Amino acid sequence: MKIYQKLIIGYLIVTLMVGIVGYLGILTTGLAKEGYNEAAHHTIPAINVLSNLKFSGLRIVSSTIEFSFLRTEKQVSDKDIEQADKDIEQADKDIERLINQEIALYNEALKQYEDLVNRFSPAHYEHLQRIRNLGLRIQETSKELINLKRQGKLESGFIEKKEAFEKDEKAFSDAVDFIILKEQKDFINKKKQLESSLEASTIIIILGALISAIAAILIGAFISRSISKPIIKLRDAAGEIGKGNLDTRTDIKSKNEIGQLADSFNKMAEDLKRYHNHLEELVEKHAAELRDANEHLKQEINERKRTEQAMWNSKERFRSLAAMAPLGIYVIDDDRRCQYVNKRWCEMAGMSYEEALGDGWIRGLHPDDSESIFDKLNRKWGFEHRFQTPEGKITWAFGVTNPMSDANGQSMGFVGIDLDITERKRLDEELEKHRNHLEEMVKERTAELTKVNEELEAEISEQKQAEKETQKLGAKLQMAQKMEAIGTLSGGIAHNFNNLLMGIQGNISLMLIDIDSLHPYYKRLKTIEEQIQSGVKLSSQLLGYASKGKYEVKPINLNQIVNELSNTFGQTRKEIVIHQKLAEDLFVIEADQRQVEQVLLNLFVNAADAMPGGGDLILETMNVTHKDIKYKFYEPKAGNYIMLMVKDTGIGMDKSTIERIFDPFFTTKEMGRGTGLGLSSVYGIIKAHGGYIDVESREKQGTTFRVYLPASKSKILKATKTSDRVIKKTRTVLVVDDEEVVQVLCRGSLETIGYRVFTAKSGEEAIELYRKNQDEIDIVVLDMIMPNMSGGEVYDRMKELNADIKVLLSSSYSMEGEAAAILNRGCDGFIRKPFNINVLSAKIREILEKKK
Repeated sequence: MKIYQKLIIGYLIVTLMVGIVGYLGILTTGLAKEGYNEAAHHTIPAINVLSNLKFSGLRIVSSTIEFSFLRTEKQVSDKDIEQADKDIEQADKDIERLINQEIALYNEALKQYEDLVNRFSPAHYEHLQRIRNLGLRIQETSKELINLKRQGKLESGFIEKKEAFEKDEKAFSDAVDFIILKEQKDFINKKKQLESSLEASTIIIILGALISAIAAILIGAFISRSISKPIIKLRDAAGEIGKGNLDTRTDIKSKNEIGQLADSFNKMAEDLKRYHNHLEELVEKHAAELRDANEHLKQEINERKRTEQAMWNSKERFRSLAAMAPLGIYVIDDDRRCQYVNKRWCEMAGMSYEEALGDGWIRGLHPDDSESIFDKLNRKWGFEHRFQTPEGKITWAFGVTNPMSDANGQSMGFVGIDLDITERKRLDEELEKHRNHLEEMVKERTAELTKVNEELEAEISEQKQAEKETQKLGAKLQMAQKMEAIGTLSGGIAHNFNNLLMGIQGNISLMLIDIDSLHPYYKRLKTIEEQIQSGVKLSSQLLGYASKGKYEVKPINLNQIVNELSNTFGQTRKEIVIHQKLAEDLFVIEADQRQVEQVLLNLFVNAADAMPGGGDLILETMNVTHKDIKYKFYEPKAGNYIMLMVKDTGIGMDKSTIERIFDPFFTTKEMGRGTGLGLSSVYGIIKAHGGYIDVESREKQGTTFRVYLPASKSKILKATKTSDRVIKKTRTVLVVDDEEVVQVLCRGSLETIGYRVFTAKSGEEAIELYRKNQDEIDIVVLDMIMPNMSGGEVYDRMKELNADIKVLLSSSYSMEGEAAAILNRGCDGFIRKPFNINVLSAKIREILEKKK
């Protein structure tokens, strides 16, 4: 039988014995535990239920007696006290409710105990029946006493009934206590049986464990002996073979693993003996070969000695020649270590032969050359470097190196020579000094001549620049005078023209109030009103050129206006392709949006007229500064600007046309096709906004307009819409205007919609009227331009009379200049002539309803 089979059988026997012992112990313990659990599941709940049952029964008896006693005492002692009677009745009800609750608890506990008896202790059924009968008797007696109490018949025989009731109570209590005592005795007996069973189980387990341990020891000893004895024989045989006795064999006869091991051992001993014999033969053979090799080696050693002697002789000759040479000679191996230096090299380096060997030769070089010398060693045509002695003496050298290799072609380092070139370097430096001195002399002379030449050129250039500046200033002055003169003329014409339009507009407004839309003259009056607006646009262009056309200034986004207006324009001129290149981060500008739209539209129309057959209209915006604005007729103020470029591919203009392009009433169009005010109003509007405009054009090469407007840091506000409805109010208005037609029309319009109106044709008259009637006057409509006393002076005088005065300023000019100054001083609003009754009434209402 094999060893592992013996081990398995022994292990199975021990395991089986341990299992049997364990099973017996578990079985005994389980039976005891089952009995204990059965007793615990029955006895403990039964005792608890019986305790509850006893408590409920006793509570029924005590509560019934208390109930009966209260009623009896009440009848005997407190018959005449009404409140005491009510209290006792309430107590009766509470006790009766308590008795019913206890009866319910008693019945529930009795049912639970009955279930436990049926499940675990049928032998206790007789005791259960006795408890049930006594409990029924107690309940019946309690009910009887309660009924008698309600009927008021409890006085007779109360003591006897109470004693009988208490006897039933005692019998019931004794019966319950007897059963509880019996349950406890049964539980104690079962517990003792459990302890006896556990003691027996412990003894069985201990005996089983001892038996299993003895069996395991016997089986282990048997198996150990069957294994160790053959192994000892193998150990002894191995010791004999180790001593050199290769004929030793084992006599183990077994079919298990140890027998197989013994057979393998004997076979190994046979092979070892055979290999030992073979090894002795090989040793003898190799010994003969070594003797032959030794003879051959002696011959090679003799030959090498002769070669080394020749090499030593050659080296000595090299040393002698190198020592006598006027050049520095050195040998460096592949590890950059010095193997040899001659006397001349040591002199240049300022060190001894021993100091130069190894890594010491680096210290003989100049510090600035010691790092770069390794990169120069491979140069084919040589290199320059410096030596520096410990005393600080510097020697210049020109070096050449050549690689060395052994007989097999392996690199052995470098051999190099250094030629002292210090004297040549000194001569080169002196020559360089002479050359530099000559060059300095030439430079100084050249600089003197150049300076004289530059002074002459500067004088000539200054004279030319002065002439150009004079011409430029003259052109600017001439341009400014021309523009100022034409602007003044245009402003005056527009002012008078607006007053005429104001008279016509006022009468039309009054007539429209009195007729409805079905009147035969209604459409004609509306047509006249539209023609008045055309006249207003014409006067706006004149005022724009005169730089008096900026009426409502607010922060706007130029990109948005360009985009919207160009899209609308492109739909009407489909033969023109519009290209947009608008800056995303374009600055905000403060401007009159209508005036900016007028500028764009005039430039678009001018470009379209220059491209009758179609073409490209390029629109571009970008942020710039004053440094980016370059034009010959003005010098821009410092700051940020936005640039608008309008470029067309049309017919272009000649020089004479460009010079007059911004003149009022100048046009290249046919008679009846243009007023000549388009580009002149563009110029005036841009100038009024503090901006600049320039133009570039060539015939047949298109035209480019560039508009520059000052940038603003203000934020864009949302637009609000003014109602066109006439607002009727009952207030008092003072109209101040030097034009009688304006006075009449304002009076008629305002009185028509319910206002009371005072009029004055001069500043003096207005002040006097206001002084007398300031308590009645709610608002003043004040013309800004009047003879003798201006609107600003009138406003200041009225303000002195009443600090809370409300004034609406009117003018044909813009909100800039004097109008802006008056508004800044507290004036409440501005209205531009000509205006209709709708706009006037809306402005007045806005001011009157505005909170100060």
